[in-house]
Amino acid sequence: MEYCPFYDKENQVLYFTSRQEPSTPKKFENILDIKNYVQNNPNGLSKIYSTPLKIV
Repeated sequence: MEYCPFYDKENQVLYFTSRQEPSTPKKFENILDIKNYVQNNPNGLSKIYSTPLKIV
């Protein structure tokens, strides 16, 4: 699912977030576990992407 698009007209770049996998509830033992989960690439949380886009 893609959402929250933003177009930077000056630099001609489209930014958007994407959720590639559904996230599941998870219990954490400590703050370090939370940090590792959020920074883990395949965690299913939204990521920010950008792509050049020239609108004429």
